[in-house]
Amino acid sequence: MIKPTGAFLVTVVLAASAAGCGGDAACDLPRQEPLDPASGVHLIDASEVVWASDPPTSGPHRSIPPPGGTSDEPIPRLDQVSFLEAGGVILHHYPWLPYTELQELRRLAALKVLVAPNLVTDSKHPVVATAWGWRLRCRSADNTALVEFIARHMHPEGRDH
Repeated sequence: MIKPTGAFLVTVVLAASAAGCGGDAACDLPRQEPLDPASGVHLIDASEVVWASDPPTSGPHRSIPPPGGTSDEPIPRLDQVSFLEAGGVILHHYPWLPYTELQELRRLAALKVLVAPNLVTDSKHPVVATAWGWRLRCRSADNTALVEFIARHMHPEGRDH
């Protein structure tokens, strides 16, 4: 795990300024999604849960979020939503993302940024960033757009709902 530093925050501000409104060619515009009505439900087992979107941006979740950083394994959806509720951003990637793009994503991992493979992503949009109620789909690991998304949607103190 990498803890955000002053240098990271300066980089985020500069990158967000350079990116304008996030309309970079490698990524779609960020999309706000409706809040799942079951977002206040804490569960242990997800055997019969259906989320409004996949990867989810809100909905039922565990009460304790996983740590930020990087994972070589997909993150269970209950944990994904818990991490988002705690103010984090998840950078989901196609499991077979090219090594150089994967390394670019991993450089963004931090206490409140989780980078993990996700089988829901596809070759058309191999990188999907999620935050509480928000999604950004990318055709490549575009760190400018991803850093801007993180700057706008990461909440160090967690989310109010």
